[in-house]
Amino acid sequence: MQPELVDKLLRLNQDFYATYAQSFAATRHSVQPGVQRLLPQIMRAEVVLDLGCGNGNLAELLKSEGFCGSYIGVDENAYFLGQAATATQDSTSGSYTFRQGSLTTFDWMDVVEQADAICSFATLHHLPGAALHQQLFSSVRAKLSPKGHFFLSCWQVLGNSRLEKHLVPWGPMGIKIESLGEADLLMDWRADPGKPAKMRYVHHFSPSELRALGESQGLILQDEFFSDGKEGNLGLYQVWQKPDL
Repeated sequence: MQPELVDKLLRLNQDFYATYAQSFAATRHSVQPGVQRLLPQIMRAEVVLDLGCGNGNLAELLKSEGFCGSYIGVDENAYFLGQAATATQDSTSGSYTFRQGSLTTFDWMDVVEQADAICSFATLHHLPGAALHQQLFSSVRAKLSPKGHFFLSCWQVLGNSRLEKHLVPWGPMGIKIESLGEADLLMDWRADPGKPAKMRYVHHFSPSELRALGESQGLILQDEFFSDGKEGNLGLYQVWQKPDL
């Protein structure tokens, strides 16, 4: 994917979340079943780094379960971070820190020296282009402690009738379809009747595509499953471990 197109798609998503932060956050106060399934493993970590933490759902869940370690959440959106900080401010056990940072410029790498659990739930699919996908996995590997785990999930848009209803053509955006891959998708969002529809870029990751990314960094796949949504297949989850070298 050409750098100019990558920048355009990133601005598209940034504009979406800047416009709809409040109404979007209002629909994101429950933790997905797939994340609940992984919670016992995440709870064992001493340092949790949450990339694309949003309004702090994972942090709030960890707090409610008595997490005793250190949690660092990173997100671009200041509104989300404010909500996350408020939700965890009365913690009596673990420590909760939130930082504004971009997963595309990789300034998040400065927030922690190493983490034994790195999470990225429903975030990776908003990054356009193979170069960013590779760089994220490479950066995660660099920040994981030996035997540390990378927990991630990605939307499974194609094949999901509810999500496919939100797919819109690229033509009106002035983007030529031949410059994109078949898994590069444009989705609309209409939850706020007081505002015009906004578009988001989403990449549909297949299990094999995600496996190739993890394996390219020498990570070891520990678990893979589908979860979430009415049909239980809205999200593809994977758990990777860094070797003890």
